[in-house]
Amino acid sequence: MYNTGDEIEAVVTEIDKDAKKFHLSIKHLSEDPYKKFAANNKPGDIVEGVVTSVESFGIFVSLCDDIEGLVHISQLSADRVKDPNEIFKTGEPVKAVIKNIDVESRKIGLSIKELLLSEQEKELEQYKKGDEPLLKLGDILSL
Repeated sequence: MYNTGDEIEAVVTEIDKDAKKFHLSIKHLSEDPYKKFAANNKPGDIVEGVVTSVESFGIFVSLCDDIEGLVHISQLSADRVKDPNEIFKTGEPVKAVIKNIDVESRKIGLSIKELLLSEQEKELEQYKKGDEPLLKLGDILSL
C-alpha cells in the first residue's frame, strides 16, 4: 500500500526508548467502528447480516464493515442445535436480536432464538386481538 518516502498521516501509539523505536497507527485516525456501532445500536435491536463463518460453537455474522457478531449455538434456534452446519451456510442472510455489545473486547452477542420467540409472541398477541369467534364451545354444547 505504501512505499518508502510516502507521506502519511498517523498517530504515535507506543514509544520504546530502549530499542529507539516508535509505533504508528493509521487506523487510530478514524473512529472505532465498534464505538460507532454501539452508538447507533443497542441490545434488543434487530439487525441483519450475512453469515461469514459457521463454527461448532455458533455462527459469525457480518453486520457492517469490519463488524462481526457471534450467534452462540444456544441462540441459533428455539430447538436444540447439535451442528450449526446443518442449518446455516456461509453467505446466507440472517436476522438476529442484539443481546450485548462490548466495545472494549470488541464482541457483539446476537440471538436468532430471541428474534423467533418475539415474533411468535407478536403473532399470538395479534391472534388474541382478532375478532370474537362466531361460535363458542358453550354454544355447541347447548345445541
